[in-house]
Amino acid sequence: MELTATSSSLNFETYQASESSITNASAKITNCGPDRKVLGWNRWVEPAFLLWKPEDPDYERPVYDPEKAKFTAQEELDRMREEVNQSDGFDIDFDYYRCVFNYHRAYLDDVEFGEFGNEPETTGDFLTRLAQKSLEDNNAKEKRQFEFVRVVKSNFHFSAGLMFLITFEVIDPYDGKIKPFQARVRYLNDTFTEYIFCRPKPNIGVKYYGNAKTNVAKKQRLESELLYATSMGLLWFIVGGDLVSSMDLSGEKTERSRVVMVTPVALQVLSSGETRLSVVSFGGCAKGVRSS
Repeated sequence: MELTATSSSLNFETYQASESSITNASAKITNCGPDRKVLGWNRWVEPAFLLWKPEDPDYERPVYDPEKAKFTAQEELDRMREEVNQSDGFDIDFDYYRCVFNYHRAYLDDVEFGEFGNEPETTGDFLTRLAQKSLEDNNAKEKRQFEFVRVVKSNFHFSAGLMFLITFEVIDPYDGKIKPFQARVRYLNDTFTEYIFCRPKPNIGVKYYGNAKTNVAKKQRLESELLYATSMGLLWFIVGGDLVSSMDLSGEKTERSRVVMVTPVALQVLSSGETRLSVVSFGGCAKGVRSS
């Protein structure tokens, strides 16, 4: 199933790839009453702010393009804030900035962070290790098979350690195409490595699948059948000769041999994996709907 911007209650193979998975700079409050809590400070998008201007005594000149960096300090700050807010901090064109901000470019061919590894390595090698582990964890969690290709770019800011925002490429096994991914990782040498999230790059109109085409097609067929059958009313399903417990649409538990009444959610769970099943609606309205 492709990863799209919308999903139904049965669209259980869909990513929300077009929506940001990061909170904004203000804390997100969940729940009400005494049990409310602030979630995910490490997922906040840190607001951009100015550190040094070219005329400041502690200024150290960053790498920039003289043909692009022709703005005042305030104009640069406004541009930096816009890029950070629009991309959750991932897409910053540092060629436009003579000033130094809290967001810093990571130079892949440099050895600035090479000392963090067990052996001498470039910053690109170090970020590759972080991106690969992020993708491995994401694949395991989401049951995907994206294949790492390379780190494209990264920037970082200080956040009780170093917060790396890494853009990298993967191969989607569904169509063999190279597609952009993003990972946020917080790191402190010899102390911790926190893999905060890994996701398809949002809002670029690219479809992400993550599994081989045959597996995706099977899931698509099953989902289409479920959507059709559920529109006809209550569902029944047959699962071998096992005794299966479930709930009817009123929420009451039932336990029957061979045939049980289930909700679409229960059917979705039981139909995941390699379970073989046949689906018919109550009263035979959707008789003949099958999946294997």
